[in-house]
Amino acid sequence: MKARSRCSLLLLVTVLGAAGVVASAQAQTISPDDSDVLFVAQDPTFGGVTCETGTLEGRTGIDEDYLNLELEFSGCSFGGMGVTLECSHASGPENEFGTARLRALVATTNNGEVDRFNEDFLCFVAVPGICTLSVAEQELPISGGVNAADLLDEGGSNADLDVQVDMLVTRTGSPLCGPMTGVSTWAGFYQADPSFRFDP
Repeated sequence: MKARSRCSLLLLVTVLGAAGVVASAQAQTISPDDSDVLFVAQDPTFGGVTCETGTLEGRTGIDEDYLNLELEFSGCSFGGMGVTLECSHASGPENEFGTARLRALVATTNNGEVDRFNEDFLCFVAVPGICTLSVAEQELPISGGVNAADLLDEGGSNADLDVQVDMLVTRTGSPLCGPMTGVSTWAGFYQADPSFRFDP
């Protein structure tokens, strides 16, 4: 009877210890807390559109592992033609509507992801007289796609958020702009403030 109790206690301790390791591995946070953040990229691409600049803007929470970001682009072109790429503005208590959600995954390696385009998210570009391309709310990664957002050179003067996200794009109008529904990529190196961190 005593041997069985000792065995059961050992099993319980082992299980609780393993659970603690898992919980610790998942406890990533984004710093600094309760602060406005701005990332700026040169030559980002989004849904087949190339732009001169792109920005990500949001406000961090307190001890949160995610950050909702508003996207903006300027100086854009599609197929050599100047176009305007417009994206939804943030709204809601935590700016969750109309934004992309960045999540910290592994603080020790600074790996992150964009795990979804939140409710009411929409980015679209109208190619005058030809077509309209749009990216709406969706869960990420899409099947077979990537959704990485890794923080490079954390804390340094050249800190960047390296965004590589495959996403579904829909087209209305001429098939010259591509299929009605297809896969395209959002990519860019977004310069980050040295104070921005993924913390364990």
